[in-house]
Amino acid sequence: MRLATLGFATAMQAVLARTLLPADRGIYALTSSVALFLSMVFTGSVHHGAQYEVLSRRTTPSQGFSSAVAVAAVGSVAAGLLAIPVALLGFGPSGSASERSLLLAFAVVPAYAFMTTAYSMLLAFARFGSGTLAELAMILCQLVGTILLAGWLAWGVDGAIVAFTAGIVLCGVVATGVLRRKCGVILEVPRRAGLLAVLRYGRKIHVANICELMETRIAILALWPLASNAEVGLFAASSVLIVGAYALPVAFSAALLPRITGFDQSRSALVAFSLRVVSWVTMSGVLALVALREPVVRVVLGEEFLPAISLVPILGLAMALGAPSMVAVTYLKAEGRPELPSYAALVQVASVVILTFLLYPWMGLVGAAWALAIALAIRFVLLTAFFCRLTGEGWTSAWMLRRADLAMLAQGARAMLSWRTRR
Repeated sequence: MRLATLGFATAMQAVLARTLLPADRGIYALTSSVALFLSMVFTGSVHHGAQYEVLSRRTTPSQGFSSAVAVAAVGSVAAGLLAIPVALLGFGPSGSASERSLLLAFAVVPAYAFMTTAYSMLLAFARFGSGTLAELAMILCQLVGTILLAGWLAWGVDGAIVAFTAGIVLCGVVATGVLRRKCGVILEVPRRAGLLAVLRYGRKIHVANICELMETRIAILALWPLASNAEVGLFAASSVLIVGAYALPVAFSAALLPRITGFDQSRSALVAFSLRVVSWVTMSGVLALVALREPVVRVVLGEEFLPAISLVPILGLAMALGAPSMVAVTYLKAEGRPELPSYAALVQVASVVILTFLLYPWMGLVGAAWALAIALAIRFVLLTAFFCRLTGEGWTSAWMLRRADLAMLAQGARAMLSWRTRR
């Protein structure tokens, strides 16, 4: 099912490339990035707080979920009070997005807040299959909606934004339904203690959460005052093309969190193994994509996006560095040290912005790609240092593959094949 999700996500990028020209793709990327950024800033990352409180058995699942939903609702209203006047006054990205496009994009704010809260709670229950199903429903809805609205009805950017929002809403609805039917999670009046607990944890990891989910979009926003819409569109399309490399670290991170949170001694050896496997497998996938970058760009994105070919190797390096960082962040979250990823994320953001402003005037989009790669390399070094300091593991344990790792992977593959055969 995870491979199906990745395949449909790639198809989604192909549809966007064929329904939106690079300039419109840039407007779409900028408006959706601003909306997602506002949603995350104003909701305080409380879904991570709810995850931690529930997994640590400090609160009931219904209380954790209800507290996170309450804070997310209030934050969405606050974001809307800021966003709607901005749209009506016409301060859109690059000055080219219509008032209607901006207003449609800002509908993403409450939708995304609701979806992330429900989806995160699914992972707390280790409902990985249900989470993937909800994600698949989201991508399919966005894919079909973009074909119908942006393509067939020729609504352009507006149609793509509506499809994007509809998919997010559907994902939240599916996740909430699973929580209700299979996990017994219901909405109830949140207690003051629960609200404060999810807020405290969310505050500590807030910056890291924003940066993790906005990883390439932060670079897009840094390009906003410097580049044309067409250049932003090329950068956004090539960035998303590489994001498929994150399929494995996302799966590892989701599976690790419930297994290491709440234990007196977090399983550092398991996390180190995950770091090594994610690093090498992701790098292998990125190298394959880089080798095939020209035919992949031609087939997936089309002729108009061929200038993005030069960005693929650099952005591939950036993604290869960002992938194991996701596993390290999961460990720090489980340890109750969410402030450490936020420190690393602050350095990352500052690096992206400063380096983009320095390198783009000199090197163009290639400079912007290098800015992102260098910033993610700095974050990777910091997070690895935090991991080694807390666990006592050596630096090589986080990236040097061992013979026992290969044996464990082979054993896991054999077990999976045996299970499928018995089915």
